This record gives sequence, structure tokens and C-alpha cells, in this order.
Amino acid sequence: VQGIIDSDPTARPAILMHSMLVAYRGRLVLEEYFFGHDRETPHDTRSAAKTFSSVMLGAAMMQGVDLSPETRIYPLMQSFGPFAHPDPRKAAITLSHLLTHSAGFACNDYDEASPGFEDRMSDQTEQPNWWKYTLDLPMAHEPGRRYAYCSANINLVGGALTQATGTWLPEYFERTVAEPLQFGRWHWNLMANGEGYLGGGAWLRPRDLLKVGQAYLDGGVW
Repeated sequence: VQGIIDSDPTARPAILMHSMLVAYRGRLVLEEYFFGHDRETPHDTRSAAKTFSSVMLGAAMMQGVDLSPETRIYPLMQSFGPFAHPDPRKAAITLSHLLTHSAGFACNDYDEASPGFEDRMSDQTEQPNWWKYTLDLPMAHEPGRRYAYCSANINLVGGALTQATGTWLPEYFERTVAEPLQFGRWHWNLMANGEGYLGGGAWLRPRDLLKVGQAYLDGGVW
């Protein structure tokens, strides 16, 4: 803790640690904040927020929503068709493929030339519905055969949750995660069309992100 306090925030690379929290056996035993941040400051969790795709899918399944890892994405999202780059391999893509970055789309967030590259998707203005943008991507591999980190995959799980529950994604997050875990102030990214974005970037208090890990350790109980 003292080392972080004494660090130079202008150094390159900077430590830039905003907070440090440690829970032990269900109790918060260390809580420190740095460089102007405090307990009530929501932080950009970036891709750590992708975790909520599986959390909310599990919650939906427990509530009896007709979704599972084996659900095929194209039949569920057929109202957004017709889709570009028709390919018989698309019919086999499941939520499990999306959740494990193995859907087979031409999408790789480590390749700026990739059609599904996250910044390319978010910067373009032709298609404000990024679920549709993803469903329109060409295929590069057979589903389940290759791993390629692709934020659009996880965001498409948000489309499945929205379609199957009939609920705006931030509202569903509030109902299934934030309210049960007694979150404080939080913020959720939106797509250009106003729908919730599940590819990352939820802003949460560190205490509340810690609750998610604690709930996992305790078998889903808070």
C-alpha cells in the first residue's frame, strides 16, 4: 500500500492503481484507495465486465427463461435478418461458442484489420445495431474449432438475453445482479441504438465487483 502511495503517477509505465480490496472468509479485511479515488467512485472494469454475460445467462436459466449454453444464436435473432455473408456454419453457432470466443466469426480484437475488431464495430456509423453487425460478419472458421478474442461475441450474448427476456439489458442487470448484491452507483455502456452493450466497460464500485467474486466462492449466495 505504501509503495503505491509513494509511486509517481507521471512515470511510464505508471502503476495507476486506483483501489485495493481484500476479502478473507467473507469479510473485507483491507480497503485502500489512491490518487483521488474513494469508496464511492465507480471504476471502468473494461473487459472484466464480460463476466456478467455468463452471470446473467445463469440467472435467466434459473428463472426458467428458454436459454442455455446450447441455444443457437441465429434462430433466436432471426428477426434481425436477413444476414450478410450467408454461410451454413452460422447455423451451428451457440451461446457456448460466443461465451468461449470460438464462434468462428471473422473477429479478432488483436487484429485491427479484422472485420469484427471492436473499435471498427463501434466507430462505424452504418449499422447502429451491433448485434446485427456481428451476425452479418463473414465466417473464418468452423464454430468451436478456433479461439479468437472477440468482444462482439460476448456482446451478442447480450442480444440473446434481451431477445429471450424482453428486457433492456441494463434493467436485467439491475434485477439479477445489482439489486440482489446491493450494489451502489453503477453505469452501463450502450450501443449506438440505445441497447445495452455487454462487450465490456461497466462502471462499478470496487466493493461491488468484489461481491461478485465472493458470491461465486459462496456458491452463488450473497
